[in-house]
Formats: sequence, C-alpha cells, structure tokens
Amino acid sequence: MDKEKATVRIAEMRAWLANNEEVAGGLAPLVEAQLTYLGTLSEEDEIKNIWGSITNMLRTLGDKSPIKRGKGSSLSPEQQGVVSGVRNRIHTAFASIGEFSLIQQVFPRSTKEGLYADVEAYADHMADKAENNMKRAIRENRWNGLMDGDTLSIEPPTAKTTENAGTEVGPQE
Repeated sequence: MDKEKATVRIAEMRAWLANNEEVAGGLAPLVEAQLTYLGTLSEEDEIKNIWGSITNMLRTLGDKSPIKRGKGSSLSPEQQGVVSGVRNRIHTAFASIGEFSLIQQVFPRSTKEGLYADVEAYADHMADKAENNMKRAIRENRWNGLMDGDTLSIEPPTAKTTENAGTEVGPQE
C-alpha cells in the first residue's frame, strides 16, 4: 500500500470510528493511535504492516467490522461511516426488542422462509433493510448520507401515481 492509499484509508477509518464509537468500544483508542502512526510512515512495507495490524484488530468485531473483502463502497468515507453507524444502532435496537415470540407470529420472515431463527436473525434482517434503504436514498439524491444532529433528514420517496389517484372511494359494504 502506498502513502496516498494509506491517507485515504486513514480518512475512511476515522470517519467510521467517529460514527461507530459504541461498536468499536475499547478498540477505538488503539485503532486511532495506529492510524496516527500510520500517517507518519512513508515506507510501503511499514505501511503494509501497520495497516495489517489495524485490519486484524477490527476483524475481531465480526460482521460489524468496517473491513470487508471485495470491491469498496462508492460512498464517501463520511457517508459510509454514517450508514454503518446507523445500521449498527438499528441492529442493536432490534436485537434487544422484547416480546420476540409475539413479533415472530405477526411478522414472519416470509411465507416461503417461515420464521426467523432467533432475535439476532431478525435484527440482522432489519439492519440489512435499513442499510439498503439508506443507500437507496443516497443514490436517488433524497439524502446526502450525513447526520443532521441525531437525525438523518431523508426525503421520502415520491409516491407512485396510478390512474385513479386522487379519486375518492366511497364506504365499503
């Protein structure tokens, strides 16, 4: 990894840390110190070694880690940090939901797949859905991908019109 790419990675990780303090927990100061040190290096081998230590630390977070294999996101580091942070908050909220057996009866995964394996599977599904909705809002220019205080300020999608839109329907018998 060259110095320029390292600088980009440092910005991405700092944006992720800023929006995922709760997820990073005790790793946050360690990763931040490594990022600071990484920024001072110029030799590719040294950069590669320190980046390797950072990725190894963050991989201990499992699915919540910002380190992913494959093609990188087209989102800016700040947007990716916000999307990831909100996704993790949604996951935590649904994972700690009460009355899961009742929810399971009212909201099965689907008619084909049946019920969720457990509350964690339900939380994963809802967090994935939230992430997809946020990314779609960014693609459709309904949201800039950043937080406005503690809110997202996502514009609702435009309603699809039908031929009879706007016509009143009388009482059903």
